[in-house]
Amino acid sequence: TKYKVSDSLKYRIENDTFSSRKIIIEDNITEKEIINDHILNNDLSFGKVKIKSNQFKHNDLIWKFIKDKEPKKKITEEDKRNFVKIVEKLKEAK
Repeated sequence: TKYKVSDSLKYRIENDTFSSRKIIIEDNITEKEIINDHILNNDLSFGKVKIKSNQFKHNDLIWKFIKDKEPKKKITEEDKRNFVKIVEKLKEAK
C-alpha cells in the first residue's frame, strides 16, 4: 500500500537521528537522485556571502547587560580577548 507523507511528517522522520538517519523516498525519484541528494549532497549549493564592515549596531539592552561585566576565569584567553573586543565595539557604537 502506498501512502502520501506530509512534508511536516517527512521532516520529523528524516531529522529524528536517535538511532539512525532515515530518508523518505517518494515514488517519482530515481536511485541516482536519491544518491545525489542524500549521500553525495549534490543538491547543495555554495556561494560567497557579502558582509558589510559596519553592520555592528549599538543595542541598549545588550549594553546594559554587559557594560560592567568581566570575563569569568574558566574561559580561555582567546575568549577573554574576544569579550574585550565586543565591549570596545559597543563603547565605540554608543
